[in-house]
Amino acid sequence: PSLFPLRCCAVYPFAMNPIDEAKREKMKEIAEEMAKTFTKEYLLAYKTALIQDIKDEINEEAPEYLLQKAEPCKDDIHAGWLIKRGAVVKNWKRRFFVVRWTWEVEYFKNEADVEKKKPKGVMNLEGYEVSKEAPDCGQPGDPKLTIEILHRKRRTWLIQCENEEDHKKWKGIFDTCCEKVRRAENPDLVARQAFIEAYRKLRWSIAWWGYYSRPEGTEAEALGELISDRIEEIVLRPIYNDLTGSKYDMVKGTCQKACNSVVGVVVAAAWKGLQTALEPLKPKIREKVKEAIGPFVEKEKEIKEKLQAKVMEVANPVVEKLVVPHLSNIIMCLDGPLTKAYVALLKAWREDAEEVHKKLSEKGASAAKKEFKDFARAYAYWWNRRTWRIMDLLDPIEDPLMKLQVFFEDIRWWRVLYHLRDGILDIVSKAVGTYQNKFTEASKELDPNDAAAAKDASTAALEETTADFYHDIKLLLKDEVKYIIMLIVESPYNKEVLEPCVGLIAPIAELIPEMFKELIDIEAALEDVLSGILDETVDTAVSGAVEKRCPDIDDTVKAFMMP
Repeated sequence: PSLFPLRCCAVYPFAMNPIDEAKREKMKEIAEEMAKTFTKEYLLAYKTALIQDIKDEINEEAPEYLLQKAEPCKDDIHAGWLIKRGAVVKNWKRRFFVVRWTWEVEYFKNEADVEKKKPKGVMNLEGYEVSKEAPDCGQPGDPKLTIEILHRKRRTWLIQCENEEDHKKWKGIFDTCCEKVRRAENPDLVARQAFIEAYRKLRWSIAWWGYYSRPEGTEAEALGELISDRIEEIVLRPIYNDLTGSKYDMVKGTCQKACNSVVGVVVAAAWKGLQTALEPLKPKIREKVKEAIGPFVEKEKEIKEKLQAKVMEVANPVVEKLVVPHLSNIIMCLDGPLTKAYVALLKAWREDAEEVHKKLSEKGASAAKKEFKDFARAYAYWWNRRTWRIMDLLDPIEDPLMKLQVFFEDIRWWRVLYHLRDGILDIVSKAVGTYQNKFTEASKELDPNDAAAAKDASTAALEETTADFYHDIKLLLKDEVKYIIMLIVESPYNKEVLEPCVGLIAPIAELIPEMFKELIDIEAALEDVLSGILDETVDTAVSGAVEKRCPDIDDTVKAFMMP
């Protein structure tokens, strides 16, 4: 055994220490420079987010949407037997899996252990993705029944199902877990928005423009991951280029440990320093901004008008060349299937709501808790019987949308699908919750067993909720089409217009009075103006197209509204 290190060095000359002092210094230099850029961007973004938060407080408007926010269902999402492969010893063991309402997955040795014992393991799938291919799993039996769940840097999970039906359902469930599971978010909304904006600006500062998945983990972890990726691109990838097989795995693991060590020290110091400096100042900053908000809003408006006049000559040609020629094609592939899905959703919800209404009319308000709970669960997840069929109506969007990758290479169908799926589940859960809230309010003074009174209360609640649902569906159609268009075109648009426009803002920045220079971020104002130019073009096109679809929804509602 004592000869192993010598033999290892003979076969892999630098495997024991592939990072020399020069490379370590380069990693530290990159990490410190990116941390410095992030700190500057975070402070600017915090100020911008705080100003917006105060403006929203002052100018709070009535919401356009009428349906009420529903309480989340905290029941377990799904449970069942699966076979998992171990991480170290590659043996296969049958375990009972439970998907919690937080989208974390726990597994137990026995089903009876769920309520009595700690889980044998927990799968937090943030940052993971479910492989689309059947893996070579080394397990006797059909590899098509094995689900492979991958992460760029963490362990791979291999899970085998017992039949095709379980495989299809669990694959979809794990896919949703990857998308929805969250670590605890920062409760400070302003700080959360500032981090997201600073993270985006940091990517732009190194010319990483395209699509990226949301930051994973805590703020410090997400920042560290981004810096590590940059170091890997510049410093580590040249080391990997000539390596293969076990040599590659050994060297890469050693390099990444060295990188994580350097980045961890830099990020921990930068993030702690930033929070330590900012935390005691937050109340003072908010108070100062509130005092100046009136004159500030007027001055900001004036500055943005000047910016718009200046940048139109750059932005308009880009919109005409990059966006306008494709708008009708994008809208065409979206609004038809979306309208069909929303009409089907409205019909399905109404049919099930009438079943709830019937039972309340027979049993009285005492049945409400159970009936509404069952109603909510029927629409809680996309793989449920009702919602699955509705989600299938979105499939015709994929092919024409993916053909647009020739022009917009960052289009990701799964990202579009997840967003649309979430929108459908959100609005239908709000419809269930609104019906329940309206019925509860109308029946609170009633005898719980008075079926006739419950029928009257339910009838009024159902008709009001249906009208609200109808109103919100039309808004949602427009908003979803617009959101997806912006998702597709905004990044390439910004890439074309931002750099040439930055050179135009210096004369306007000089016009900002001294008292407002700390409050007005000229670059953020420029981004708002450019986004507004694009938004206006997209909004005009979408509004006209969606108006033509509204009669389809109108006819659906008229068909089942009670006389």
